[in-house]
Amino acid sequence: GTTINLEGESSEGRMNYSIQVEDERLAQRQLDFSPNQDDDVEDQQSSETGPPLQMQIRWNTHSVAFRLIDGCTDLRRVPLSSRQSDRPRSVLISTSGLSQDDVASQLSSVILQPEEEFLYTALHTIDSTIDRLALVGDYRRSADRSRVVLRCTGVKHRVPIGSMGDGIWRILGVALAMVTAKGGYLLIDEIDTGLHYTVMERMWRLVAETARRLNVQVFATTHSRDCVESLGAIAREDAYENSEIMIHRIERTENGMRAVSMSEAVVHAVSEYGTEVR
Repeated sequence: GTTINLEGESSEGRMNYSIQVEDERLAQRQLDFSPNQDDDVEDQQSSETGPPLQMQIRWNTHSVAFRLIDGCTDLRRVPLSSRQSDRPRSVLISTSGLSQDDVASQLSSVILQPEEEFLYTALHTIDSTIDRLALVGDYRRSADRSRVVLRCTGVKHRVPIGSMGDGIWRILGVALAMVTAKGGYLLIDEIDTGLHYTVMERMWRLVAETARRLNVQVFATTHSRDCVESLGAIAREDAYENSEIMIHRIERTENGMRAVSMSEAVVHAVSEYGTEVR
């Protein structure tokens, strides 16, 4: 019954958001829902005790609902019901990266499409010997990364991606997420996770060039000095206005938190002069 309300100004005018956990039976009587769920969700729901709950998110004239299973929800699921929104797509990569289900699902829509070549460009920032990648077996029945396999130059047998290190999995997830977020927003928590400092400049260059090509705005967090300096290496020295690359340092103050923003020229100086901005 508790509701969280958010309000703010945007280019579209004043926006209003609310989030509430509700008894689904009551919500269905109040809202125009037509639930459409897959079999596994139905099976889980039937085993619940107590009233079925859902998390209801509303903003201005739009609405979306997620069913809660055992008190939890996976926001990556297709919602039970929604009213069409023309808002840009937002994609989140957590510190642990994309799950195997996410990677396999997105790979299946990219393989043999023009975007597939971009995946190899991304993987080559870590290992230039990778020639091909594929899905094998039923990825839904495997808890690890063994269902995504690679073919590498000089290696006769196929190589499970899980044996290649966390960096390969991380950069593959970033590449897939950028394709998925085309025309929208990509949020990456601790972008340097699993990446060696020697590949970070190539990683940032890949992210920057792809963001321009696919019209994706990327928000990435990091605590790594190497990661910040590598970003500075691809920044423009004279970009004081219309910066494409910016750093926002979050500072704690007596009145809470505040963000200190730095232009692309300042980001460049980080690499040039070793300035500490964390």
